[in-house]
Amino acid sequence: MDAMKRCPYCAEEVLAAAVKCKHCGSELSVQPPAAAKKQTVIRWPFKIMGALILLLLGIAAVFAFIQRDDPRYSVPQRAIFETTASDLSSRYDTNEVATDQQIGNAVVEVTGTIKSIDKDFTDAAIIVMATDDYHEAIFALDAAYKAPAGQLSRGQKITIRCGQMRRVLSSPRGDDCVIVK
Repeated sequence: MDAMKRCPYCAEEVLAAAVKCKHCGSELSVQPPAAAKKQTVIRWPFKIMGALILLLLGIAAVFAFIQRDDPRYSVPQRAIFETTASDLSSRYDTNEVATDQQIGNAVVEVTGTIKSIDKDFTDAAIIVMATDDYHEAIFALDAAYKAPAGQLSRGQKITIRCGQMRRVLSSPRGDDCVIVK
């Protein structure tokens, strides 16, 4: 018996050597049917789009790598203003305006002795440091440092960094503070 194949258009069996289907009259050439051609045509735009996306991501990565050290494209580091609780209180007593100008936009790092560990009306942890005068230096801790504040004790020497410093009711007040040591 001769070898048989199926017609790609009507799915009827025809001789393998047939050039034309005896059932539907379609040409049986070596080329795939039209449906298969459409799939091939549809796939190439997706390949090109994928290649373009990868190319754009590569260009962006190279640009980011080149620009990483360029000061025009980086966030400036804030300076650190180091002081003690007593010195900070004394500076504010002497001249509040000059103290704020000296601090500027710097992160303030204050070292001192813990007078008390409290909470404010929002339940945030507050560290109060003793100063040499009648005032206190007050530091509101970032929420992530509430648990470590529970490990501190009165009389302990500590260093705190604050993102913002000002004077409130004759006392230095730091906000957005973290425990350094």
